[in-house]
Amino acid sequence: MQVNVLSCCVLAGYASIYKQRTGNNVDGIAIYYKRDVFELVDHTSVEYYQPGVSILDRHNVGLVAKLAVRANPSRYLVVATTHLLYNPRRHDVKLAQMQILLAEVERFAFKGFR
Repeated sequence: MQVNVLSCCVLAGYASIYKQRTGNNVDGIAIYYKRDVFELVDHTSVEYYQPGVSILDRHNVGLVAKLAVRANPSRYLVVATTHLLYNPRRHDVKLAQMQILLAEVERFAFKGFR
């Protein structure tokens, strides 16, 4: 018997956002949040692949969401998730990908507040 994870989460009161990896990949990343606790204000995705940049030639992605707390809508929570390169010898690639993600988190978190 195959279980549809998304259907189970929706029935349990969760909503989600999803980003498929770039290239010919079929997998991706998702953020799930409880609909009765949080409201999705905005979200953005991060694509690390940059043609011509050898350190950023991998099809990994990130996802950033801004959630409002329903009990106090003036309070926001910014969450992020990512799929970094898995190669124990390529810390340089992981570091470059993380630098891009953190820059986007900072930009996104304060968008509209500066």
